[in-house]
Amino acid sequence: MARPVVAVIDPDEGVRESLRALLNTLGLEVAAFTSAEGFLTSLGEAMPPACLITELHLHGMSGMDLQRRLLEENVRVPVIVLATQADVPTAVACMHLGAAHFMEKPIVGPDLARRIRRILEPATPAVAGHRSDAVPGPGGPA
Repeated sequence: MARPVVAVIDPDEGVRESLRALLNTLGLEVAAFTSAEGFLTSLGEAMPPACLITELHLHGMSGMDLQRRLLEENVRVPVIVLATQADVPTAVACMHLGAAHFMEKPIVGPDLARRIRRILEPATPAVAGHRSDAVPGPGGPA
């Protein structure tokens, strides 16, 4: 079975490589891009990724503009928006455009990993590190 692909868009090579390392530890394949335009070009060549992680502030098309474009083209992919600098109205706007999560940098690896697992869980219950036999917490199913 093929590993789920997570697309990462960030102009900073260090961020892309850090995210690649984290995602690989989760058993995920990574397709990394420096721009939204590069990512959009790749959509014509392959299936959409299982999840998209994008920096808000990109050269050229912004992460928010990318979200709008994906909606216009009816490309349904869960999006996690990362931002070096952001304010509440911007975060709310991204969420209204359908972002699954909005996170400020620096990113805390375990927090991002947990969010990605939640996004991918319905499609891929066997994501590395996930236990489907976990005991429910208080208030969970009996």
